[in-house]
Amino acid sequence: MWHPSRILRRHFYPRNNDLSNNVFAIRVTSLTNSKIQSNNIYWNIYAIHLMSSSHSLVQDNSIVNSWDGIRLSSSSKALIKTIL
Repeated sequence: MWHPSRILRRHFYPRNNDLSNNVFAIRVTSLTNSKIQSNNIYWNIYAIHLMSSSHSLVQDNSIVNSWDGIRLSSSSKALIKTIL
């Protein structure tokens, strides 16, 4: 499946989504400020992929059976807590 969330905008708030069986559940590109909260993310290669210079709050997500649950690329800054 293709990326349901490939984000180029500056502000992005993915919340309360069921993102299952995707290659990239959430892919945040450069210069993006994101709040990724309370998502169900199952069976993904990359559940959340934060690329360069993204500033993200990744909180209270269910990330299960992922190859890389969260991948942080260069210069990305993330607050990550309460991950199942």
